[in-house]
Amino acid sequence: MGVQGGFFSDQRNGYPFVGARASYRFHLTEWLRFVPTFGVAHIRVLAQDTDPFRVRHQTPISLTAGAQLAAELGHFLIGCEAQVMPVHTTNQTSEAYATETRDETFYPVPVAFFVGATF
Repeated sequence: MGVQGGFFSDQRNGYPFVGARASYRFHLTEWLRFVPTFGVAHIRVLAQDTDPFRVRHQTPISLTAGAQLAAELGHFLIGCEAQVMPVHTTNQTSEAYATETRDETFYPVPVAFFVGATF
C-alpha cells in the first residue's frame, strides 16, 4: 500500500496526479523482482496553450494499473516503472452557445527510472 503523486506531460497536455495504490513483490531471482500495481488516482488534464479546446468535465477518479521491474544489488536498488492512468474528458472550444464539444479518453503512461539505496 502506498500513496503517489507527481506531474508528467506530453505534447498536448500536462497531467498532475495524486492517488493510492497497492502492490505485491514477486522475486524472480535472488536479486530481481517484478511488482504489479493497482490503484486509484485523480488525474487533472491541463491543455497546452496551443490547444483550442478546454477541458469542461473529466472523470474525478481513474483506476490505474502498472508494473515495476527492479534489481537489488547489495544495498543498491535500480529499476523502472510504468503505469497506465486512463482519464475521460469532455472538451469544448469556448463557453459560448453552440460551440464544438468532443469527448476524449486519454491513456497517459508515465515511465520512471529510479536508483536508490537501502540500509
